[in-house]
This record gives sequence, C-alpha cells and structure tokens, in this order.
Amino acid sequence: MTMVVVQTPPAWPSTPESVPEAGVIEDARARQRRHRLTGVVLVAAAVAAGLLLAGVAGGGGGGGTGRYADGQPSGSGPGSGHASASSAFPGAPATQPNGYGVETDACPLATPNPYLPARSGCVSVRRADVNGDGRPDLIIVYSRLSRQHPASYPGIPPSLRREFGAKAAFLKVVLANGTSVSTRITQTRAAAIDAVAHVNDDPGSEIFLEVGRISSGANGGAYGYHDGRLVPAGVTLDYGGDSAARAGFNCLPGNPPRLIQRAYENIGPTINGWWQETNITYTWHGPKVVQTAKRTFKRRGAVTAGETSIGHGCTTGVG
Repeated sequence: MTMVVVQTPPAWPSTPESVPEAGVIEDARARQRRHRLTGVVLVAAAVAAGLLLAGVAGGGGGGGTGRYADGQPSGSGPGSGHASASSAFPGAPATQPNGYGVETDACPLATPNPYLPARSGCVSVRRADVNGDGRPDLIIVYSRLSRQHPASYPGIPPSLRREFGAKAAFLKVVLANGTSVSTRITQTRAAAIDAVAHVNDDPGSEIFLEVGRISSGANGGAYGYHDGRLVPAGVTLDYGGDSAARAGFNCLPGNPPRLIQRAYENIGPTINGWWQETNITYTWHGPKVVQTAKRTFKRRGAVTAGETSIGHGCTTGVG
C-alpha cells in the first residue's frame, strides 16, 4: 500500500501588504500616481507660462500720444500714449516733488540718472513732440548745484535749510531719435516747466518755463525748437499778482498766431473799482516773438483769476 502525501502550501495572511505580488502591484500603482501628478503640474505650468507671455505681449499698448497739451495723449482711454512715451526713454528721471528752486534757489539733490549730469536738482520733466515729427520727446529742466547748503538764505523754510543751492539752470530735450540738445536758461538759477503747447507756425510744441517767483506773482519765458536748436522766444511773461498789480498772458491762434501779455494796475477805490489795463501783442515768427501792438485803457470791475494766469491757449494746442 502506497501512501501519497499531499503538502498544502502555507496560508498567507489575506492583507495585501503581506502578499508579495500585492506589494509589487501597489508599488506600480504608486509610480503611476506620481507620473500623473507630475504631468498635471507640467501642464499647469505650461498654461501659466502661456498666459504670462500673452499678457506681456499684449500689455503696454494704447493709442499714440498727441502733439501738444503737456505731453498728454490726444487719444482716449487710460493706456493712451503714456506706456509708449515712457518706454521710449528707459530710466528717464521724474519731476522732483518740492523743488522750490524757482522761489528760493534751494534744490533737493536728484538721484543719479543717465540723462542728468552729476549734482543736479530741481528737476522737472514733461513729454511732448518738440521737433514736430509726431513722436513724444523728453523735456527736462534741471539746475546744477553748488556744494554750499543755503542755510542762511532769507525766506527758506526750516525743512529746506539742508538743501543745495542752485548755480545755473538748463533746458534739455532728448528727441525720440536719441539725439539731444540743451541750452542754459540765462534768466535764472532754477526753473520749472509750466506748460508745453503747440502755439506757433513751427511744427513742434513750445515750452513755457517759470523762471522767477515772489509771493505776489511769477514770471516766465518760452522756448521753441528750430533748426536743431532750442531758441528763446525773447520775451518775459508775467502772471499772478497781488491786490493792486496783476498780470496774465494768452496764446491766440490765427495768421499769424499771437501772444497777448496783459498787465493790470488798480486805481481804486477798491479792487472792484477801476483798473488800468495794458495789453501788449506779440506776433510769433518761428520760435521768436516780435511786439506788434500796445494798448492801455481803463476798465471797471474785478480782475478775474482767469485773467491773471497762463492762458488756456498756452497750455493746450491751438496751432
């Protein structure tokens, strides 16, 4: 009699972690999950990069910049003009707040800038088409500063007594084609840009500067671009004033365009009474003006604020 012995394999526990084949399968599944997660991350990153590139490519747009009115865009919409004007002059300086130099000859020291010489201050900046090629140019007014702190100058408030003194003022225009031209502003040691507007027969805009100021008013000058140079208009322009003496000026279109300087002298008995008004008419010949008429007469009634300021025609384009 032959006996057959049947050996029963040992029973493995039923939990998958303890079964060898189940462990292999679980490892494979884990690798698959990691691969799927990696793929999702890569796809998300690609989508984000595409959106970023689309935003960069589409940003900074907007309409073209107008030829006048302080370099403000003539097109509509908040993006109109400013992005293209700014990108044309990378790293350009900005107008310094609290310059004060026109009144006190005290200037804050400007941050070093490739468009400015060392030790510059009282910086004011505009963008406008100065040479008439349809593109905005960079307009900078600045002062070269002394090493003296004008602490003892009369009339300087305490907050400015550690500022630097202005030695000389300059007007500089960097054209859109990259060339630049500059001139010294001979009437003052510090100046500021009041307005930029196209007011004469030259193709570009004219630059109106404030070159002097006292408590009762201010005076300025105008410059134009002609034959590759910055040319002064050749007239001192008064505006502002006090209770008894006031002034203002206007730019008028026409053939030829004109500039009208007005002066008012109070002859009483009050400011609402009689005034003597003098009007001097200048005619533009290119960037310069020539006096062509003068008239003095009496008028009754208060002089308005609009009559003692830079006229609307000198701050928006009329040419």
